[in-house]
Amino acid sequence: MEGIRVVHACWNQSIIESLSDQLNSDNTLNLDLLVKASQKGTDQYQGIETLLKGMEIPLPDGLIFSDKDGNSRSNIRIKWWSNEVLTYQKMAMVDDDVRESLPDTLIENIDNSIGYPEHEKPLFLGHYWLKGNPTLIENNIACLDYSIAKGGSLCAYRWDGESILKEDKFEHTE
Repeated sequence: MEGIRVVHACWNQSIIESLSDQLNSDNTLNLDLLVKASQKGTDQYQGIETLLKGMEIPLPDGLIFSDKDGNSRSNIRIKWWSNEVLTYQKMAMVDDDVRESLPDTLIENIDNSIGYPEHEKPLFLGHYWLKGNPTLIENNIACLDYSIAKGGSLCAYRWDGESILKEDKFEHTE
């Protein structure tokens, strides 16, 4: 659709451009790309992982935490859309109890593709299983995943062509 962007978890222009060169002429995935995207260690695998699951960074000094399912993690999924480099604690997409255990130190050597500029098209994404009443992530970013499968609300945004999104355009169940 003209005027907006839609992605499952992370809009990363350089990854999108690198993968677009490998698509079929109708912009669908071809067999070669599917095979490479399923092989850990390939650029295609890492690109698809990032677009579908979000951007992750390693924690410092071998720090490990347990995720909501009890799995040990040494990487954190981050708020890749942030236009300022923050601390591990502030950038992490984790539950509050885990957040408190993360270092409140500045993230070093962070990827230069972090951030989604305010002048870019509105972006709609899912994946993050947010809680509470739907709210904008940024003035041009809305997450539409509010945990319906785990008792949250079904959420949508009524977009009428605006470039600055508005809180009152969310539609959701209570």
